Amino acid sequence: MKQMIPAEVRCQIRSGRVFRQVPERTLQFQFTLIELLIVVAIIGILGALLLPALNKAREKARGIQCVSNLKQLGIGINLYSDGSEGFFPVMMKSGSYYTTWSLFLGYRYYDINGNALPGFPLAGNLGEKLFHCPSTASGGGSRHLFTYGILKYGDSGVMQNAASQQEFISNFGDVWRRLSADSKFYQFNRAKRPVVSPLIADSGYSVAAADSLRKGAAAVKLDSDENGAAVKLWHNQNGNLLYFDGHVESRSRTQLAKQPLPITCTINPDGRLFLSGE
Repeated sequence: MKQMIPAEVRCQIRSGRVFRQVPERTLQFQFTLIELLIVVAIIGILGALLLPALNKAREKARGIQCVSNLKQLGIGINLYSDGSEGFFPVMMKSGSYYTTWSLFLGYRYYDINGNALPGFPLAGNLGEKLFHCPSTASGGGSRHLFTYGILKYGDSGVMQNAASQQEFISNFGDVWRRLSADSKFYQFNRAKRPVVSPLIADSGYSVAAADSLRKGAAAVKLDSDENGAAVKLWHNQNGNLLYFDGHVESRSRTQLAKQPLPITCTINPDGRLFLSGE
């Protein structure tokens, strides 16, 4: 009688011995615990090696977007000054409200609940995102939003990075116009060196006033700090700056300190203040 052998099992007779072939689908490979731990460790090492490069690439992309924002702001600022006999407002006061440079271009003010305040029409109608660096780390609610900062070349008779006000005017032009404590302007057509005179920059400035009205007053000082109002090096230890002539540059701390108009006070991405020479 012929023996019936299941189809999935094959038998071969060799030298009087029977070998049974197990179907391939029943073969399984299992990791040991040690092997599994080794694989996990390798993945972790690779991740640790790749993460800094990925973060750097992401920050590079944000820096490119930041440059685009500043260039568009530069166009708006120059158009405004061309239609205003060369003047561009740094800050003005109307009643109890301060209106600042960003408001004149189109950035709204908000109350502590995040609602747009009435009575502040969008003058330039520029999109709000243009006024915020993509790398900006905002705090809770609407009270800790940051904007780009406008550099202060003079306030209360103090000129930054110059032995005297006359020295500054001689080298860079009589651009600062202080009509009162609450009304300050730049006069662009008096700038002697617009290519090397920075105007707007990445800033660490933040105001948490109860009425949240002065967020647009973000200011950048050249050689001292005021409420974090120094150039912030958001982008892989570089800060982006818009110059009077409308061009934008990404500058390191060393490059900023070597400019014709030096910037010696900067802030690291982690918030630490740095003065050249420290």
